[in-house]
Amino acid sequence: MTTDTKVLYSMLHTLELADDAFKTNIDKLINIGIKIANKSRDFQDELRLFGDILFHLYLKDIDFNIWINNSDGSLAYNTSFYEPESENTRTIHFILTKNILKKIFTKDLDAAEAYMKGLIEFEGRFSDAMIAKNILKTYFYYLEHI
Repeated sequence: MTTDTKVLYSMLHTLELADDAFKTNIDKLINIGIKIANKSRDFQDELRLFGDILFHLYLKDIDFNIWINNSDGSLAYNTSFYEPESENTRTIHFILTKNILKKIFTKDLDAAEAYMKGLIEFEGRFSDAMIAKNILKTYFYYLEHI
């Protein structure tokens, strides 16, 4: 297990409940996860299968935006508004709470199960939601096998 992976797993289990600490830890967690994903040739090849897509997670209870952009097999992230890079970039919005996001990251709750229970709302094409599910599943697989 690499240092980044150890830090990532440690952070998964130490997310604090206070909003500001949660935002800070999620920010660090996502940046480390994207760094790991962008180093993995297999994961990059998997991302290229899905084309350019922009994922927006909005944590409505703490008014926090997470934007993850998949462009040409590479992920980028920020907490400001993202402009799609081209007309071919699809955008999907997921609306959830910080507690649900924490449960998904710690694998206490499956994202598809959370959606089916009405804990995650989404705006966009359903096929893109399935892509997000597949990418998340692949992401966790690679994290467990690094």
